[in-house]
Amino acid sequence: MCNIMGTMMKIEVELFGSLNSPHGKKFVKETAGNISIEEFMTKELKYQKKVVGVFVYSVNGKSADKYTILRNGNKLVVLHPVGGG
Repeated sequence: MCNIMGTMMKIEVELFGSLNSPHGKKFVKETAGNISIEEFMTKELKYQKKVVGVFVYSVNGKSADKYTILRNGNKLVVLHPVGGG
């Protein structure tokens, strides 16, 4: 696991629809600080970069894009735009 500037944080993640994860539908993931949603999805959850842009994101209940920087304690919700519920 990468460790940027020695800062680690925990993110609560919830995946909906056809998204699959070895962690399950809802889990807590420890990751390096100052990481964007795009980086988190590709590096930590191993999704291909080309599909990360089509997902719909919210952080702490507010709409977010793939460039949003995640913070310690954030709740990230990821939906697939087709059949995501």
